[in-house]
Amino acid sequence: MKKLDLSDNFLSEMYIDELVESNNLDELNYSNNQLKVFDNIIFDKLSTITKLNLSHNSIEILKSSIITTPINNLIVLDLSYNNITFISDAFLKPFVHLQYLNLSFNKVTSIYENTFLQLFNLRILMINNNFLSLINFNKLPTNLTELNIGYNKITKLISEPSEIDVKTNINFTNTSQLELLNISGNSLSDFPNITFPRLKVLDISNNNYSHIPIYLSSENYPSIKTVIVSGNPIKNLTLYSKLRLQSFVANNITLVEKINDDTFFKLEAPINDCINLTISNNEKLSFIDEKALNHMNACFVDLSNNKINYISPKLLLSSNGTLKINNGINLQGNPFACDCSLQWMLSDLIPQLYVINQGILNNLRCATPLSLSNKRMVHWYKWKKKIFCDDTSELFDLSEKYSVQLEGVSEKKVITIESSPGLLAILGSAILVLIILFVIGILLTQKLEQKRSRKNRRF
Repeated sequence: MKKLDLSDNFLSEMYIDELVESNNLDELNYSNNQLKVFDNIIFDKLSTITKLNLSHNSIEILKSSIITTPINNLIVLDLSYNNITFISDAFLKPFVHLQYLNLSFNKVTSIYENTFLQLFNLRILMINNNFLSLINFNKLPTNLTELNIGYNKITKLISEPSEIDVKTNINFTNTSQLELLNISGNSLSDFPNITFPRLKVLDISNNNYSHIPIYLSSENYPSIKTVIVSGNPIKNLTLYSKLRLQSFVANNITLVEKINDDTFFKLEAPINDCINLTISNNEKLSFIDEKALNHMNACFVDLSNNKINYISPKLLLSSNGTLKINNGINLQGNPFACDCSLQWMLSDLIPQLYVINQGILNNLRCATPLSLSNKRMVHWYKWKKKIFCDDTSELFDLSEKYSVQLEGVSEKKVITIESSPGLLAILGSAILVLIILFVIGILLTQKLEQKRSRKNRRF
């Protein structure tokens, strides 16, 4: 037996003796049980295990019965979603080949500074969603590639060992291999001047940053691909240092109101590549300058669910009317004022987006004027008439009822009929003629019926 799944039971202890006979056991899943204590002595008898899942238990104590004997095979240990408050270096010391350690969603308040130093092969460390306030990362494993310390109580990032604060600190002097760093959901407002030569993904969302960190640059992060700054109290998204990215995300920022022509002047796509720009769900963002994307080779731009009511055609279209953005733009969920200034969206933008991705047109609607409120713009796809410029209110219900493929609509004509004695006489005569014709029709019908009855009568 190679794999054993004992998850989702009511096991309150690990029955080692019953498992010993499975001397080739490779993976053991003990998640969603009722364990309160975990002792690393189990590896003395179950030495073949490489992956152990103890998540979603009630573990409070991590015992260290094995202190010096190496545990050679274990590479994955999941202790997430427990009640662990402290991790000693003695407990982890035997795990010399551990590559993945998940301690997220516990109640850890402190970690001894040498706890992880002895884990020479550790690649991924998850200690997010705890209560950490003091960590000395000056002695992180040199091979660490992913670090998630989000949603703790960290207030400061320290780059020099001499600056270690006795209250809250992180030190990154030994993380040259780090490729992913997630520090979201803390109380950070400063960012250190430090280099991560291999870092590809940086998530600083949901902190207390009032601006994009100055030291966030291609010089300090030459391999960076993705930066996430969502959920910070940022008023201005301007980048102060040159940065080359494949993805920039700034969602749910309550204070940003506009994007100026120079906001993203220092943000560029990698050479021979393009960038995905996501700026959505910002409750006060109402303006974006027509030159904001001029220098940028954009793959896709998401400006959905903001408060934008007008977009300049120069922002998105080149001089010949073609879309500048390779894979389209998402403008859904904005309160657009559908007057003549936005007719270009119906005439030039929507036909191109319809071909690229119809899904980004589903909720692209008008907010004003009242006669157009909540109308989907795609309903006028391929209409030749300038809907937003002309008075065509009588056609709006038709656009909902019939296909969006309609080619055109006749102009609105108003016919005024005034009452007069002559007109009333004409109408009366017409009604009289209709009545006479109706009576004649009834008489002819009765006569035909009588004739048919005689013909079909049997003797």
